[in-house]
Amino acid sequence: MKTSSDSLNVASFNCRSVKNSASAVKDLCQMSDIVLLQEHWLLPNDLNFLSSLDKDFLTYGTSAVDIGNGPLCEVTVLWRKSLGITVSIVSEDDDRILAIRITNDAFGLANDMAFCEKKTNCMYFPCKRVRLQVMPPSVTLNSRPLPYVQSVSYLGFHITSDLSDDDSIRNQTRYLYTKANTLSRTFGSCSAEAKRLLFMSHCCPLYCVQVWSNHSAAELQRVRVAFHDALKIITSQPRSSSNSCLFALMRVDTFDARRRKLTHSFAARLLASQNDIIRVLSDFDVIATSMFWKSYGQVHRPRARV
Repeated sequence: MKTSSDSLNVASFNCRSVKNSASAVKDLCQMSDIVLLQEHWLLPNDLNFLSSLDKDFLTYGTSAVDIGNGPLCEVTVLWRKSLGITVSIVSEDDDRILAIRITNDAFGLANDMAFCEKKTNCMYFPCKRVRLQVMPPSVTLNSRPLPYVQSVSYLGFHITSDLSDDDSIRNQTRYLYTKANTLSRTFGSCSAEAKRLLFMSHCCPLYCVQVWSNHSAAELQRVRVAFHDALKIITSQPRSSSNSCLFALMRVDTFDARRRKLTHSFAARLLASQNDIIRVLSDFDVIATSMFWKSYGQVHRPRARV
């Protein structure tokens, strides 16, 4: 049944055993967009029966059946998939009461996306060149105002409102020392080749080092020292030993060499990408003028030899 975008057909039915009234419920589904059922008399492990009533409907139900005293009042809601709406449960403290919130989610349904307002935050990126006290607008999702945050962690990478990478670098520094000490205690009696492979597997990836572009020199120096110390800890070498000699002996790249290789590999994949968004940005020179590309030029800048 086709419905207009500004109206919904809602039906309520006290079925008194949905299994005995399955045909009537199916008829209601053909005529309605949302069907509210009471007293379906299903046990908790039989609630999946509601999904078999109509393949074009989504369902949510509760069961308050008392095995000793017989069936009580249970409720469920069925809504049509093609409506493009989201039905969220407001409260389910009482199995005999079901409160729902209906929101329009046509964009999410069309793009196979589900939005969770409890895990969604907003971040305001102020412009450094224009020092104005601007109040960011209020943003709502599913009728819930979204909070503004100063930092958020996404896939292990820390994003801050000032676009600084210092938090991510500090996190990588802690990880290197923690992992090195763990490997040293666990594999302290292994051979030098085994320790080299452990260091390359656990410490050399340097998560997200390719996109470090806005950071302080002090934080970068700390993670560089942590990277070199990690190899010394794993191989049980004194901290005063020479970095160049140890890394050459173990046939492992130093921090700067590893960073150059990872950054160059990432830039090569970025330029060769067939992603439509990346290709559009490349056509408008957005990548060439970005902070990442400026940092890439500094990392790969040839050093003068004396």
